Amino acid sequence: MRVALISPYLDIYSTGMRTISSCLRKAGHETKQIFIPSASENFERVYPEQIASDVLDICKDVDLVGFSLMSNHFSKSAALSKDVPEKLGKPVLWGGIHCTVRPDESIEHADYVCLGEGDDAAVELVDMLAAGKKPTGIQNLWIRHGNEVEKNSIRPTIADLDRLPHPDYSMVNHFILNEGRVVPMTHELQEKYLVYKYMASCSRGCILNCSFCCHNAYRKIYGTGSNTRRRSVEHVMEELKYVRDNMPYIRYLVFDDEFFMDASIDYIKDFSAQYKEKIGLPFMVTGFIPVTVTEDKTEALVDAGLFNIRMGIQSGAQNTKRIYRRNIADSVIVRAATIFDKFRTNIRLPVYDMILDNPWETDDDRVETMQLLQKLPRPFRIIFYSLTFFPGTDLYTRAKEEGIIQDDIRDIYQKDYLRVNRTYMNGLAYLFGAFRIPKPIEKVLLSPAIVKRKPDFLFYPLWFLGRPVYLGLQGLRDIFGGNFIRVNRYARVLLRNFQVRAANA
Repeated sequence: MRVALISPYLDIYSTGMRTISSCLRKAGHETKQIFIPSASENFERVYPEQIASDVLDICKDVDLVGFSLMSNHFSKSAALSKDVPEKLGKPVLWGGIHCTVRPDESIEHADYVCLGEGDDAAVELVDMLAAGKKPTGIQNLWIRHGNEVEKNSIRPTIADLDRLPHPDYSMVNHFILNEGRVVPMTHELQEKYLVYKYMASCSRGCILNCSFCCHNAYRKIYGTGSNTRRRSVEHVMEELKYVRDNMPYIRYLVFDDEFFMDASIDYIKDFSAQYKEKIGLPFMVTGFIPVTVTEDKTEALVDAGLFNIRMGIQSGAQNTKRIYRRNIADSVIVRAATIFDKFRTNIRLPVYDMILDNPWETDDDRVETMQLLQKLPRPFRIIFYSLTFFPGTDLYTRAKEEGIIQDDIRDIYQKDYLRVNRTYMNGLAYLFGAFRIPKPIEKVLLSPAIVKRKPDFLFYPLWFLGRPVYLGLQGLRDIFGGNFIRVNRYARVLLRNFQVRAANA
């Protein structure tokens, strides 16, 4: 059976969809993968007519069309999904976190909706369709039968991740949106959109239960018993050896795990030793939770090629930490950052995540966050997010009950979570995230007399100092320090995004 899988995400990593493609191919089915990356987080626009026409043309000879989506890609996926049965007469499958938390809404746009992990459910569905059977009784799937919807139970999470094939990067029947048209994937195009980077994952799940996160929603479905699972080091190395041997344009790897450092020291040492011997490329890890950071684990990873990290801080305010259920003391956060600073020759610019625009925060809470930023060893880079109340999370429920969310599509699905409110305090966050502010100036900037006046017109000057100026200085630092990979990658990302914007204008 032939299946088309469509990724509407802003990049082309799509690890979940690529893994499902490999699962289907392993079961003897044919797949096409269609990547529709965008240069900006514009979640309101649907796809232009030419792009939609190209996608439909590629899908005309398949038997099933699948979409993987988060809530932010709902509008685009819904519009394109409507065309599939109307113009092609093909059934539609939806999967991804949005379908898991909003199956009632999703089944209005699809014939099949996958809740939770889709690796086994997708194969079981396609096997039934290929055999000419009426799909029924498939765990993790909601199935439309005319006006009726069959709501099947949730199967346990996959305990043995090693039994899953590696993500499909074969480029066989892969297509990508490039310069306004959806065209066959080539090594040149894959290099252009990966921009030197390969993203892998060693695990699934998370040890935390943050009230704003998708794992909060998953725990309501699966509970806590089987939430976290980890691949063997050998299985990970098999995937990376394929990357090293077949994708020579990959210059570094990113391990995008929620709880990478929660592994035992034995696992970390084994991983580091095998990676250093068999792979040898620089790598970054995103799954650093402050409470899991230790010096011995960090040292082992640095020896293997760790050159950067990303760690979630989210807030320095005690009240906000309670709201987020992330009660990690500032001292623990500073201790983790201090460990990274000990390896500053290798970890030159650690990346920290923080969340702004929390409606339950006071200005005093925001001041606490500024004070935490002042304590962290420098330099570092902050990625600021605007708090988004994703469906299925506890914060969504609270925001809905209190009337903060008026329209899910406008306030959530079409929200750009990287676009923060243009306020004075948010401008200060950029400034304090970029530079250590002298105490006398800090006292003035955070004085109640100024804060209470809310001089929001100062956002852009503060943002300009805290972002473009800071990144420019870091770029010069990288150039004079000989760190050309990051400079080159950043320049290529800017060029690629400009080209995509121009093509889609």
